Amino acid sequence: MIGIEFALFAASNFMNIYMTTDCAFGQLFWPNVVRAATHARIEKLTQYFTGHGVVDHAEASHRAVLAIGHVVQKQAFIFAFSDTFYFVGSGAGRRPHGSPAAQEARSS
Repeated sequence: MIGIEFALFAASNFMNIYMTTDCAFGQLFWPNVVRAATHARIEKLTQYFTGHGVVDHAEASHRAVLAIGHVVQKQAFIFAFSDTFYFVGSGAGRRPHGSPAAQEARSS
């Protein structure tokens, strides 16, 4: 759940790539909705850490962001692992037939 919300926050940043000085409320509505959901999740995790022995609010907030970061990092590792098999399975790691290394291998 945390990873999905963090991904939504990242997506909301990409929604703003094409901003100009002519942007108005309509263009900023959905990115702000996504950011509000992410901020609410961080606050919820902050309250969780505060309720479980972390006295300092700044430390609890820091731990909340770290918890989200750990989930995102774990998901990134899984995606990278999966991409490795896609890369190997697609043959992208093979030498092209016309490459000098492939021609040298055939001639010897």
